[in-house]
Formats: sequence, structure tokens, C-alpha cells
Amino acid sequence: MKQWRVGTVSMGVSMICLGVVLFLTQVKGVELLNSLLSWWPIIVILLGLEILLYSIFARKENLAIKYDVVSILLVGFLGTVCIGMTLLTSFGLVAEVRHALSAVERTYPLPSFSQQLPPEVERIVVQAQGLPITLDSGDDRQVRIFGSYRTTTIGDGESAEWQAADFSSIETVGHTMYVTLHQLPEKHGLYSYSPRTEITLVLPQQVPVEVRGDDHDIQLNLSALSSNWTVKNAAHVAISLPKSGDLKLLTVTEQPPQQTDAKWRTMGRTESPLSDGQEGESMEKMYKGELILGEGTHELRVVNSFEVTVNTL
Repeated sequence: MKQWRVGTVSMGVSMICLGVVLFLTQVKGVELLNSLLSWWPIIVILLGLEILLYSIFARKENLAIKYDVVSILLVGFLGTVCIGMTLLTSFGLVAEVRHALSAVERTYPLPSFSQQLPPEVERIVVQAQGLPITLDSGDDRQVRIFGSYRTTTIGDGESAEWQAADFSSIETVGHTMYVTLHQLPEKHGLYSYSPRTEITLVLPQQVPVEVRGDDHDIQLNLSALSSNWTVKNAAHVAISLPKSGDLKLLTVTEQPPQQTDAKWRTMGRTESPLSDGQEGESMEKMYKGELILGEGTHELRVVNSFEVTVNTL
């Protein structure tokens, strides 16, 4: 009496399929593996068909059916592994591990943006929420925003398609324009990262500006200034000024000016409020400085910040 060992055909076909998947993965790339991980249900179908067909043949040809336990267990093991890989992929764990192993840091440009200042705007407020910024003074009534960001990608992955609205917003309320700059979205998971953003903002020099630093670094590059500007609540404020400039710089900081080549007219300690000077709030000694270039027609104030550096070019 002939015997058919149920499971051997299923195991053989499964091994062939697994070998084909691994071979194509090596030839076509890792991404192919993701689409081929769904082949595991075929193993169960093959095993069921094999049992059904052998049962039919056994009745017709008087065949004795014997189950190949080792082959069936191996087929079950392969199916379990494929199910596990599919579950890990659906939960995003495979992508997280791949990202951690093949991540590459790259710098990409941010989309530039410009907007004409409406005639009714008489003041600009810049709110830097969670990132350092660079401010330049411009000659026309244009607000310009541009910059770059550094992030991680997998292999030769392309940069994300960001829009200007993803890192900036502009709102006009009455005679004041509010320019808000914020961080790009962060990635959280097994491999978390936050894109490091560097943004340059060009503002018209003839319009008064107030910069709210949110305890981050501010870089000011002022070729000229024909209005009063104020920087508040920043960490380190680095200011580049032309020696032939015409402005008065007034500072109130926690630390004295660092590595500066400018000659301060006055520098001393003052008792200054930590916030807006409301009654009952704590007071501390801060450094108050004054620097005048030219006639000192317009004022640049740096108040309630940690420290300031001034370089004259």
C-alpha cells in the first residue's frame, strides 16, 4: 500500500516561495519585502489543499495518508514568522527599526515666502516659538521668510513637502502685523527626532519691530535702522551693526556683553523687574548698557534677556 506524506509538498512550495522572496529582495531592494510579506496565507491554503487532495486520491487509489509532522511544524513556523512580521509592519515597528539603522542626516531648503506690508500696518511683532531666528533689515516694505532645516531620512529618501504655513503664520490686527515662527512637526516613536530649523526673517527697517524671543537665540543683522526696534525675553542676542550706523542701543540683560568689540558709553548694574514690573514681583540685579553710533537717532532695545553680543562691521 502506497503512502502519501501530507505536508512535504506544502513545505517544499513554502521554501521555494521564501527563497524567491529573499532573492527578489536582494535584487530589487528592501522595500519589496514589505509588499511580499503578505504571502504567508498561501502556506495555510497549500496545506489545506494538500490534505483535501490526498484525501480524495486516497479513497480512489486506496492510499494510506501519513502526516509529516516535521514538515507541518516547519510550515506552521514559517507562517507564524510571517504573521509576526506583518503585525510588526502594521504597528510601524519594522519602519522604526529600519529608520534607526539606516537614517542619514541631510539639510534641505525651506520654501521662501514674501508679503507686501499693507499701508495700514505701523508695527510688526515677531513671535519666535521654540526656535532661534535671524533678523535682517530691508529697504522696502516687504516681509520675507526663508531658511533651511536639518532632518533624518532613510537612505536616499526625499525631503518632506513643507509649505510656508507649516513653520510660519502672518496675521494683521488693526495697525499691527504678527509674524509667528514655530518648529516643524516632530516625529515620535522608537526613533524620535525634531528637525533643526534655521529661519531668516527680513523686515522693513522703517517700521517699528518688537521681537519676542521665547528664551531662544536671536541674531540681528542691521545694515541700517530708521525706526525703533525691541528684542524681549531672548537667550543670547547677537547684533551686527555697521560702524557708520545711526542708532542708540540700550540693553538690560542678566550677563554683561560677551566678546564685543563695541565701546559702550555706559555699563552698570540696575534693579530691573523679571517680567513687566508688577507690584510684589521679585527683583534682581541686571546689567544695563548704552551704546551710541552716530547721532543715535533711533533706538534698538534688548530687554529682559540673558546676554548680548555686539559686533560693529
